[in-house]
Amino acid sequence: GMPYIALADIPEFVSPTGELVREISGLSNGMKSHSVAHITIPPGKAAPLHKHPVVEEVYCIIGGSGEMHLGDDIRMVKAGDSVAIPVEVPHKIINKSESENLVMLVTCCPPWTPEVSDFIAEAD
Repeated sequence: GMPYIALADIPEFVSPTGELVREISGLSNGMKSHSVAHITIPPGKAAPLHKHPVVEEVYCIIGGSGEMHLGDDIRMVKAGDSVAIPVEVPHKIINKSESENLVMLVTCCPPWTPEVSDFIAEAD
């Protein structure tokens, strides 16, 4: 257990949009000021458009690639890239690959909870 954590030992949560989420650290293991999650977005899936009124967030891409939407900016990101996401800036990331998972470490400060995100409806 804490402070040493094996990814394989962390329960995996599947979001309604198909993201596979493992919380490495956060409120679940006593960290009070930040959280870190390992997130896998399978081919064709996405983290839908949302923003955080109080949470600063960083995406560190460690596998695959994705189309990052940050405010009005859209660009491809790949393993080795990071994205610093300020409060209140709408964002989403889409795995457009047909075969490769998009994998990222996501840090939130203050820590992520289910209440920190405001989802934004988009026209199809």
